[in-house]
Amino acid sequence: MPITVGNSTTNTTITNSTVTVPNPQSWQVTNAGRNLSRPTLLLPFAESLNVDPRITFIRASSATYFNQAGVMTTASTNVPRIDFNPVTGVCNGFLIEESRTNYVRNGYGSGGSSSALPTYWSTNVSNGVPRNGLTVTFGGTVVNQGVQCYRFTISGTATANGTFIIYYENGGSTLAGMASGTTFQQSIYMALVSGSTFGSVVHWGPIKDSIGSTVQDNQLNFAASLTTTMTRMVESQTTPTSANSNLTATITSATWSGGVVTCTGTGFTFDNVGNGRIVQISGSGTIDGNRTVTSLTGSTQFTFALASDPGAITVPCTVTWNIPSFSCPYAAVLFYYNTGNTANITFDMGCGQQEIGAFPTSFITTTGVSATRSADLATIPLGSWYNTTASTVLVEAQKNTSADSGYGGVVELNDGSVNNRFQFYVSINTTTLRFGDNYTSNLLDAQVPAGSYSLATPYKAAGAISGAIATSGTIAASLNGATAVTGTTGNFPGARLTQMQIGGISGGTAYNMNGWIQRIAYYPVAFSNTQLQAMSS
Repeated sequence: MPITVGNSTTNTTITNSTVTVPNPQSWQVTNAGRNLSRPTLLLPFAESLNVDPRITFIRASSATYFNQAGVMTTASTNVPRIDFNPVTGVCNGFLIEESRTNYVRNGYGSGGSSSALPTYWSTNVSNGVPRNGLTVTFGGTVVNQGVQCYRFTISGTATANGTFIIYYENGGSTLAGMASGTTFQQSIYMALVSGSTFGSVVHWGPIKDSIGSTVQDNQLNFAASLTTTMTRMVESQTTPTSANSNLTATITSATWSGGVVTCTGTGFTFDNVGNGRIVQISGSGTIDGNRTVTSLTGSTQFTFALASDPGAITVPCTVTWNIPSFSCPYAAVLFYYNTGNTANITFDMGCGQQEIGAFPTSFITTTGVSATRSADLATIPLGSWYNTTASTVLVEAQKNTSADSGYGGVVELNDGSVNNRFQFYVSINTTTLRFGDNYTSNLLDAQVPAGSYSLATPYKAAGAISGAIATSGTIAASLNGATAVTGTTGNFPGARLTQMQIGGISGGTAYNMNGWIQRIAYYPVAFSNTQLQAMSS
């Protein structure tokens, strides 16, 4: 059918015999005059709220995210996650994470009722029975701001100082016997329903078995007042680096009084009060046996309990102690209160997690045993939109951590291996975004630091690269509108590449970005430095 175009003065009839359709694979030749200001590949995750169907997505497990209504939702195996901020409703983007395990057996809080706590949960009080003038009432399972929780009410006036403890893992966590120097995260979602917080502080954190059968808190170094906004409380800890090692230091004075031995000297490095086991104090009046450190003043003084006077301890002498292997079979929230504190509050808590790593990740659902979330992997094959000799990539993303154990990949074009590729990635344990390429056998060709971004804030970066193997070219990158950082290439492997990897780089999912991709745009041309600066603004 002919098509007539024009205006009231001049008209032209177009038929299929007068239209030439260029081969899309040869765009460089037949379509060189096209408007290159438009990307040939656009992946607007945060705007479209979808993942392009051309993307191959793999995750060998389910995973959680917050949907547009702010409800924590479970994505099935191999289903990608477009994640939202549950408080503001803003779309965070396409969520890409590494693999993690939740060691809390029932983080989801299954099995709870108005008269019984969820399975593997417990408290140090009885439902509805006053203790120190305060009464705790169980409220059953609820969903608050999209998070499954268990509800508690505390009422009354305290007649003595005390602590109310809620264990959301009451001793069966397999997060035990960790190697020294292991960093792990413990988290729980909490929100105030009515009333106001009472007492001095609210703590959340690991509860562990101390020496003997005594249960002590290992480190309560976070405190906060509850608000009505559902908030994820997170505590990060690292196990003692001297676990199971005998350590020694010199005591210059030692006295006994009222069942307590006070030792003063230098070089005491007990990991924490309650976590140092005195093996021996040598010299006259030698003390043997397992004695738990009860107080510690810097590295100069410590105390421990001893029922009877050991007699004179000749000084200077040596103290030998041992820091036991670390275990964390408990997880809990603690409320400290003082005499006279009045309480009439209702609050919710749920989705508890213990995970090994330097930063927290999305909640991993557990309902009776620990569970592992597999890593996310997203790729898209290169097509007619790709130019083998010149490319510009624009990426908008956000990360909330700088503690990646590996290079945090943002976007990479590669050959399915580490051998040939170019990419945006983040240096280990930093917020420095880099743009570079590797060729042949993962040989570094060129790399430029685009700059540093702010955590928990979206950033925009544009990078351009050109050249070929054994041919000089250019590389440049700009972050958030800054002046482009430039360099030269000598072996750009553009003709060898076959796919784009999103939110990661080749070499394994340990290099996932652990954050959100909001947008990726690809242009089949190497834009100028000025253009890169404008694009990333």
